[in-house]
Amino acid sequence: MLTSPRETRRLWEWTRRDGVSIRHRLALYWATMALTALAGPVSNLLLALLLLLCSRLIYDFAPYSDLWNLLFGFLLDTAGLSIGLGVFNLVPIPPLDGSKVLAAFLPDHAYFQLMRYERYGMLLLIFLSFQGVGGGVISAVINWVWQLFVNLIY
Repeated sequence: MLTSPRETRRLWEWTRRDGVSIRHRLALYWATMALTALAGPVSNLLLALLLLLCSRLIYDFAPYSDLWNLLFGFLLDTAGLSIGLGVFNLVPIPPLDGSKVLAAFLPDHAYFQLMRYERYGMLLLIFLSFQGVGGGVISAVINWVWQLFVNLIY
């Protein structure tokens, strides 16, 4: 809560538009939107790295038992799922985060063309997944990231 007129004036001066062009503000908006959209896939990939690191610690230091073996398999499976989610979320079809990242690099008219069809994006994803279109490419990228992470940790 603002307690004095001086604080109110300071807030007003801080929030008013001091001659910053709208183009600059839009560029900042697109950049922050792209960074926010990248937060989900990046956190998935960082989680996969952490899970692989934990599995490496189990592999190196834990005595062999059924419990450790079960935990080791769980960590590897969860790391694979996390990589899959991170890569899939970067596909540039509008309901996914990849479309927000792509929007930061598109000209305005191309972005508005893409967003006109945003409501059909989920139907497109379902159709493509049932048809098997793009699955090979996504699987190849997921396997490449998996190999990269495993070579990095192991």
